[in-house]
Amino acid sequence: MPSTPIYMDITELVKNPVRTGIQRVEREIINNWSVSTPLVPCAYHGGRNEFVEVTPPVLKATMDGAEITEDSPLTYLTTFWETAPCITEEKIEKNLFNPEVFFDNLRAQKYINVANNDNAKIKWLVYDFMPFLFPAHYPVGSSLNCMPYLHAMRRVPHLSFISQQTHRDFETKIRKSPYKDGVVLQLGGDSLQLKTQKFSPCKQNFVYFGTIEPRKNVRHILNAFMNIWKGGGNAELFIIGRIDVRTQEEVALINQLQNEPRFHYLGHTTDDVLRNVLRKARATIFVSTEEGFGIPPLESLAAGIPVIASNTLPSLNDLPDGGFLKIDPITPDTIAEAVKFLSVDSNAARLWDEAAQQTIPTWRNFTSRLSDWLHAA
Repeated sequence: MPSTPIYMDITELVKNPVRTGIQRVEREIINNWSVSTPLVPCAYHGGRNEFVEVTPPVLKATMDGAEITEDSPLTYLTTFWETAPCITEEKIEKNLFNPEVFFDNLRAQKYINVANNDNAKIKWLVYDFMPFLFPAHYPVGSSLNCMPYLHAMRRVPHLSFISQQTHRDFETKIRKSPYKDGVVLQLGGDSLQLKTQKFSPCKQNFVYFGTIEPRKNVRHILNAFMNIWKGGGNAELFIIGRIDVRTQEEVALINQLQNEPRFHYLGHTTDDVLRNVLRKARATIFVSTEEGFGIPPLESLAAGIPVIASNTLPSLNDLPDGGFLKIDPITPDTIAEAVKFLSVDSNAARLWDEAAQQTIPTWRNFTSRLSDWLHAA
């Protein structure tokens, strides 16, 4: 393989090192990179209009997940931006890889300028086009703010996608013409590192884990279980995840259920807590109807746990059938029917058997395929 380093742009990860979404993908790439070609994390310095190398101390803090809070800002970043070593244009043009979505016009223009060199090798990993296709789910102006990113994407010579759906959306709604060069690299589902679970009739818990925001339809899950409990059902519900600031109905329902012994809201918790909950789960629920990918269902299936899901999840639509129960439309009634179906031991056992047969992509496999594409493109 070529010895030219691959410069991986992690600007947003450095600025806001949270542990979800795209930042999670970036960490998995760095952690699972195993080929001999060096992977050099870099960041765009807007004040100097150049890419700079992410120094080892900053990279370590970023990988450890030092999140920004009012009480604990990332003070080390000030020194970093003042002293970060520049990466020459000549080096950047040889192999620049962007796995992020960004709203920075200067950064977008920088990519366009680099792409103007016909010999430059620039590759992007494209996630989805949610702010453009479903603007109602995002703050006002989000789609407009994303336009520089989209303009730069049109100039990038090599694109990969995380799902067949994203590839199709790019062809039909963004590029509006065929794009045969794009490769689909499905994300991994094994980051929880939870070994394959076994079905037991004593497992009666249903679990949602992920961000709690309107498009995830958590309100329908909550209403479904309220109806089940009113009818005498005893299945327990666990809700795990950070509440988005735009969420109101779900917050009211969670508060209403505080004294319900069969309901458990654990908030934004650790992977250890999530693993412990999943070890007692009968199934997980993920019924978002407008989703860029949907990693939680993959993580559930990777542990052999069946999923109640919407029929529009890109992550599941790229898998063969088995181990998941798709419902449509997404309403409290359809969710309740799916829960009742899986509450029957024989039905649950069948889906558990199917889930055990699924081959879920791993992050190591994803990174291996990604590195092959980065070298070949």
